[in-house]
Amino acid sequence: MGRLIIPHEDPDPSVIETPTPVHFPREAGLTWIDFHPEPRRSKPSLPHSDNASLPQWRRVVDEIENLRTRFINSNPKGFDHRCSNLDRSAVIAVYNETLLELEHTSNIDVLKIHLEVKIKVSTILDLRKAAPNDAVFYTKGSFLSPLEPHYAQPRLDYYDRGNGNGNDSFYWTGINRLKEWRKGGWPKVYPEKAVERETRERQRRKGMSKPQIHEELLRARTASSLDWGEEVDADPERPWK
Repeated sequence: MGRLIIPHEDPDPSVIETPTPVHFPREAGLTWIDFHPEPRRSKPSLPHSDNASLPQWRRVVDEIENLRTRFINSNPKGFDHRCSNLDRSAVIAVYNETLLELEHTSNIDVLKIHLEVKIKVSTILDLRKAAPNDAVFYTKGSFLSPLEPHYAQPRLDYYDRGNGNGNDSFYWTGINRLKEWRKGGWPKVYPEKAVERETRERQRRKGMSKPQIHEELLRARTASSLDWGEEVDADPERPWK
């Protein structure tokens, strides 16, 4: 029986569309409590008389679990104008990782992790600004995984905020920044040259319209058969040749 060969053909450009901005103007003055509102209680909760007797890591775990629950319940999946699905997933991932790290951790490290999770969640939710060299993006001195580069200023938001920022709903700009940062040694080191290149590129595109920028990004993302390599054997491990 002959070998089954699958050639890599160029993609059909007609099926690739220009991204449509997902416009959700950001509410002004959002705070931590807007994303983590206190639950409504039908009756007063009982006091935790034994809370002080718990180890410190356990008390912090209880707090993080409470924050995670409040966040999930108040920020549903879908087109939430306050928090995109991408940001929602990132926040939940930080909380989940924190809960794994906290168990049986020393008191000093518990306090450091407690501070780190608050800073990283605040960064994801755009409650604090983080420059590209901010510690939240790197592994050095961190207990938790670094945040993705698209949260560095200028942020690459999923939504079009209506002020010239955001509108990366297809993650084209985000994946380009991620690739460039990785080439520069991220997340172990600050990718200085990648940041400088992006700054120069932003200056160059200042006079361009959004459709022109999208068209340029589309050309950069269009693959050819050479990008995929040569023809390959679909099943090299089969017993016959």
